[in-house]
Amino acid sequence: MPIRLPQAEAIRRAIAEKAAESAAGPVDHFLDLIGPVEPALGRGAWPETAWRLAYYQGTRDEHEAIERAVGHVQRATPLMRVS
Repeated sequence: MPIRLPQAEAIRRAIAEKAAESAAGPVDHFLDLIGPVEPALGRGAWPETAWRLAYYQGTRDEHEAIERAVGHVQRATPLMRVS
């Protein structure tokens, strides 16, 4: 039975949801602050590969919430599907 890996946008949304949860803010606000999720070069094998958040912006508190969210989501979903 094949494993279904999430697309980059699903991972990005999960990061925003987790950050919003920890910072008690709206998900859409965090979606505006974070950039795309992209494959981490040199890790994994195509087409299933490790990922990273390309960039993010915001206040220091927002950065901390985003970093915590990225760590949580990476532990839960270490791989993504590359289209």
